[in-house]
Amino acid sequence: MLLFPRGGMHCEGGLASNHEARGIIDSATTRGTNVKADHYRDTAARLRDMAEGEPIGRLRTLLSDLAAQYEDLAVMFRAR
Repeated sequence: MLLFPRGGMHCEGGLASNHEARGIIDSATTRGTNVKADHYRDTAARLRDMAEGEPIGRLRTLLSDLAAQYEDLAVMFRAR
């Protein structure tokens, strides 16, 4: 099964070879994965800040737990 047409894939400047096209896709996938990881890490930081300022112990614990889950997601996406 061919992933790309035999002649290659169109890109800026003309036709890319299948090898070049795969590199373009891999690069875009990596960038997208890093953006997600950054988003999850930022969310975790905001939740930790909220937890630090929360006077109600149960809510503080829930926010901290949620922050840890978002941090785990960030680590998972960075590992890809």
